Amino acid sequence: MRRDSLATPDGKTQGGGSCARKDKDGDVLNEEWLLPAGTEFKGTWKNVGGTGKYANAADTAQWQVVLSQGKMGVVRWMGNCK
Repeated sequence: MRRDSLATPDGKTQGGGSCARKDKDGDVLNEEWLLPAGTEFKGTWKNVGGTGKYANAADTAQWQVVLSQGKMGVVRWMGNCK
């Protein structure tokens, strides 16, 4: 897993990262996510291929952190995964 973030002098944060998930068969799914500057708690993610059954994975969607009572964040994933 790789995560990078940058806080700018105006208080905005931007970031991104990637993750490789290995399933029980040993196939790997590669994912990337992005937090654009100034969007606070929402961004995009995409599957970018992998090995075996995930070789042609190319799904994209959005994610958003929903705050609960101002104390806890829950990530809501939106999109159509196949």
